[in-house]
Amino acid sequence: HIPREILLPFSYSDQEALVEALNKRAERRVYVSVPKKGRKHELVTMAFNNAKFNLTEQRGRLDRESNVLEQVQRFLRLRKLPEMVEAFDISHLSGTMTVASMVCWKQNRPCKEGYRKYRIRSVSDGDDFASMEEVLARRYKRVASGEMPLPDLILIDGGKGQVNAAAAVLQRLGIHSGEVELLGLAKGRSERRGRIRRKHNEDFEYVVRPNQKNEIRLPRNSVVLHFLQNIRDETHRFAIEFQRALKRKQNLRSLIDEIPGVGPQRKRGLLRHFGSLKRLQSASVAEIAEAPGIPEALAVEIHAFLCEAEQYIRNQTREVSASAKALSRAERQTVARLDSSRWSAKIS
Repeated sequence: HIPREILLPFSYSDQEALVEALNKRAERRVYVSVPKKGRKHELVTMAFNNAKFNLTEQRGRLDRESNVLEQVQRFLRLRKLPEMVEAFDISHLSGTMTVASMVCWKQNRPCKEGYRKYRIRSVSDGDDFASMEEVLARRYKRVASGEMPLPDLILIDGGKGQVNAAAAVLQRLGIHSGEVELLGLAKGRSERRGRIRRKHNEDFEYVVRPNQKNEIRLPRNSVVLHFLQNIRDETHRFAIEFQRALKRKQNLRSLIDEIPGVGPQRKRGLLRHFGSLKRLQSASVAEIAEAPGIPEALAVEIHAFLCEAEQYIRNQTREVSASAKALSRAERQTVARLDSSRWSAKIS
């Protein structure tokens, strides 16, 4: 949509050409002016100052992010800046419903359009190594065929085993170690000796490289650690979110089998009529009764049953979320105790 009037903060040489192009595009006259006083002048001045401020902020953010990438490159001794990162995580429920997530990070910011989620097809027992091999093969065979470029860095949520398995997959696809950086981020626990508490375990995070014996331990609160943690945590969140959606869909599908009066034939008819479980779930009694072979009395029962089932599934999701939050609080309290004991030892 082209407005009837456009206000500019200053005149410039190609203004007549701009007016002509706008008139032609809008198929009517468009007024372009540079107000010198009054309310219009105040509006243009405010918009111009806001634009300059936003541009300055954006340039400053890009400079800060570039500095972060340089620190990551320097500390981890990467061959080039990790401007584009692809990170992977595996998630399963006690060995079942194994899924994988991939998040894309560009210029130290999440790139949502690059996110991908995978159902693991070849693994049924929750084998993280085999699952990682499958998802990497599915992702990077497209790189090997020239369909997409390689990222600057591939980040795996795991230790030496996962990273070496990932390196083997890339090598089989013809992607050599010199073409892309491959790192794993893992958690460890070391025995710490202080003056007061002689044997106290301390959690830490470290980076591993393929076929490298020594790990790279990351200092607490370092820029490099926060950079990798942010990416790893986002892959974990994305995988859990996908898994919960699949579990919810599976629960609803299994609950449909339990609806009284709905056998396999009627179930197939309902799904064929509505196209998806989500549409069936949001349908009214009248809409359900329009499905072939569903009388009105049965439509009332189906609607009531689905409402009860949805409430039951929501309650289950809340309980799982509450348990996860409680676990997170416990982990934060543990870290706080570790920090407190560390400072106590230093003061003593």
